[in-house]
Amino acid sequence: MTNPEQSQNYAADRRLEELLKNAPPRPMPSAEALARARQALKADWQQLSGRRKLRRRMVLLATAATITIAAVLSTGHWLVPSPEPVEVAEVGRTTGAVFVMGEKSELQEVPELASVVTGQTVRTGPDAAMGLNWLRGGSLRLDEKTEVTFVTDDRIELSSGRVYFDSESGSSALTIGTRYGDIQHLGTQYMARADAKALTVSVRDGRVAIHTFRGEEIAEPGQQLTIVDSLRGPRRLNISVYGPNWEWIEAVATPPLLRGKTIYDVLLWVSHETGLKFDFADTETEILVHRESIEGDLSASPRIALRQSLLTANLHSNIDDASVAKSGVIVIRR
Repeated sequence: MTNPEQSQNYAADRRLEELLKNAPPRPMPSAEALARARQALKADWQQLSGRRKLRRRMVLLATAATITIAAVLSTGHWLVPSPEPVEVAEVGRTTGAVFVMGEKSELQEVPELASVVTGQTVRTGPDAAMGLNWLRGGSLRLDEKTEVTFVTDDRIELSSGRVYFDSESGSSALTIGTRYGDIQHLGTQYMARADAKALTVSVRDGRVAIHTFRGEEIAEPGQQLTIVDSLRGPRRLNISVYGPNWEWIEAVATPPLLRGKTIYDVLLWVSHETGLKFDFADTETEILVHRESIEGDLSASPRIALRQSLLTANLHSNIDDASVAKSGVIVIRR
């Protein structure tokens, strides 16, 4: 049985059907109108498609960025090409075993290392030492059980052990980085020792600036600064600029070209390397030292080179006597 609402709907549908039958035919659009409609439809479709491609491209870029950030967080480095290594120093003289860190962070002994480049990490073995002629000027020396990374041609990182730097002419701007702060010389001969407990800087000549979180600390000749941490001030002591604490640097000192020079020039070099002063027993000895020249090249350590050069003029010194440790003066006699 049909309810009243269904009857009303049926009657309305019948009236609409009769109206459509009696309506005149709709006019067809022109070819130009159809072309414009197709063009508009195509433009809308391209715009919609472009948005979809852009969204897909943004998703891919976001995914790539996420992967890159994850790689940086896990390795600590951006994935960028490494710069070409640059030679920073020539190896002058070594004693004992010297090791270079390999690509897989393994130590490889290098018996005849000729030079060091940026990016290299060098470690000396027990009872070993290494002397380097810094290409920008100066002499850098590594004591036993010392690990150094050569960062640039004016910066190294001292992880552990002891180094000595002699700026010679004072033109080299070498900075030594440590976990306690940066060390910069001001025309200097100095030692720096770093380990897990403290940083100790000993100055023989010139001045040294140590930059920590607290600020700048200056060490003068004959002073030693010890920094336990970066938040406390250093301990400051007066020290000797010669003696057993300094003698390790002599074994890897590179002798200058002394052929044709005088014994006096040898004395100047020995004094520079040992921290000892020199004097003469009499005037005749002083005249002889200035007159006698060196015939060959000296290739030994400073103390041995001094003995060899004095023998040629029938001279000798007290450099091996216990009195030198007290006075700090080498006396030359006939």
